[in-house]
Amino acid sequence: MSVLEVKSLSKAYGAVAAVSQFSHRFTDGKITTVVGPSGSGKSTMLWMIAGLIAPDSGSTWLDGNEVTRVLPERRDLGMVFQNYALFPHLTVRENIEFGLRVRRLGAHERRSRAEQTMELVRISHLQNRRINQISGGEQQRVALARALAIRPRVLLMDEPLSALDAKLREELRSELFRLLQQLAMTTIYVTHDQVEAMSLGNELIVMSQGKIEQVGRPLDVYRKPANKFVAEFLGSANIFEAECVEKEGRRQIQLPFALLKAPSYLEPGSCYVMIRPEDMEVGENGDAHFMAAFESALFLGNQIRIQLRVTGQRIILDVRNELELKKESPVPVSINSEKVFVWAR
Repeated sequence: MSVLEVKSLSKAYGAVAAVSQFSHRFTDGKITTVVGPSGSGKSTMLWMIAGLIAPDSGSTWLDGNEVTRVLPERRDLGMVFQNYALFPHLTVRENIEFGLRVRRLGAHERRSRAEQTMELVRISHLQNRRINQISGGEQQRVALARALAIRPRVLLMDEPLSALDAKLREELRSELFRLLQQLAMTTIYVTHDQVEAMSLGNELIVMSQGKIEQVGRPLDVYRKPANKFVAEFLGSANIFEAECVEKEGRRQIQLPFALLKAPSYLEPGSCYVMIRPEDMEVGENGDAHFMAAFESALFLGNQIRIQLRVTGQRIILDVRNELELKKESPVPVSINSEKVFVWAR
């Protein structure tokens, strides 16, 4: 296990700041996923840590030693690229041994480590095939094995599953999580996929425009986003302008279409309210917080996402897939007040 820390890493291309003052101490032996939209700076940040891009300012530290100006091959960092960067003219085993050759390990040690890592990622039966003779999922395993063969102190992964189809990506995501948990290796996993970020990471960093928006456990970031950007980027969210008011001796949230119990931390005044689609349900008229007009329904397999409208505002909620709604009938909606999140406006 190793401790990686970056301090105020910054990189600009002309007038555009790709990464600005990025500082973080990555959790020893844990998986940190970094997520953000295209152009948020997440890959640039990772490549600076790897030594493949020189920062304009800031520093990188590994186990207490600064490695900012150390050559990439001398940093003891394993890297898995988005396009895998495998050599088509080499066999699977020769690709895995490549990093070991660069480090001038002997033939016996190279073969031993290659065999160990191929067994670890379950590709021993492919060792004599060339890269164009194996599938995309198998190539991803080869790239991972090559990174692990050098026995890195930290593993860096730059969108390693993005080139795969949805079903294979889901299968490999589960397998990758199992493997990384087994290795207990400090890992930084960059992705634009919110599901990947939340399901793989012990810790989650959300980036936007080269800066960190929020850091925390995936569940905490999802349930308690720091701002409107994080709320809308991670999953789906209904966000409304509201007022926190005192009524009948109780603090309550006045939405344009409903009145809800306010959390104890909220002071009176203007606020934003976030309600996730799964935290509302179609109920009985007597139990509903409000009535809404039905607009559309999207079948998602295990559930249906319906779109409603009330007081001119669009609302989405997820319901069980056998629920049938009539377009001409008003829909009674109840809100799980305990799951509502509020921040000052």
